[in-house]
Amino acid sequence: MVKRADGSLELEIMQILWVSPAPISPNEVRERLAGHLAYTSVATVLTRLCDKNQVKRKMVGRSYLYVASVSREDWYSQRMNAILNETKNHRELLAGFVGKLSKRDRKDLQQILGEEQ
Repeated sequence: MVKRADGSLELEIMQILWVSPAPISPNEVRERLAGHLAYTSVATVLTRLCDKNQVKRKMVGRSYLYVASVSREDWYSQRMNAILNETKNHRELLAGFVGKLSKRDRKDLQQILGEEQ
């Protein structure tokens, strides 16, 4: 069995939900995941994503169906903010991030920051 990095299973599940045209069951998610996971593992991650308000579920019959409740962009934005909050030196982290941006992305960032003033 391949060990996944922290948060990577959540991302894989979110990617499945983002492209699904309709709410899907944990078993459908499990079938679309790469690798062999237990149903309970997938259901546990889906429940955690619900607790984080990133996924919504509704009871249909005797089981839940799941759908993403945040967009891909909002999800990544939340992740970036969580990473920022993991360090005390926000300036250094931001400087390192901005230093790795392409010219186009820097220009977009400057424009966004200019619009907020």
